[in-house]
Amino acid sequence: MARQALLNSGKLPSSSRLRRTCRRGKSGCNSGLKRKGLRFLKSPGPQLILDDDLVIKVDAIANELNTTRSAFTRNALREAVKHYNIRRLELKHRQGYKVHPINKEEFSVWEKEQNWGDE
Repeated sequence: MARQALLNSGKLPSSSRLRRTCRRGKSGCNSGLKRKGLRFLKSPGPQLILDDDLVIKVDAIANELNTTRSAFTRNALREAVKHYNIRRLELKHRQGYKVHPINKEEFSVWEKEQNWGDE
């Protein structure tokens, strides 16, 4: 009954209007369309549970950067993934040198070819 009252008042769009809007691809439509690399899912999206003090800090920084909390969080997560991949590659590099250490002769063959400009 309350839904019908909202429909009649115009505050809640009817399902036929929602379907029409979604078919036309208007904004606010969660029909699973993909535009410009963004996926609009039928679900509201992932929800993160954050500490209140962290949200306050993020909001302050996002405000200072003239961006939204979501945009700031997306950028932070991208940077965290990039940082993680770099650390993983550095660890792999370090482990490779532990397994196959540098020999004394490995770079000495190039010593005669090097010109430091002081000769």
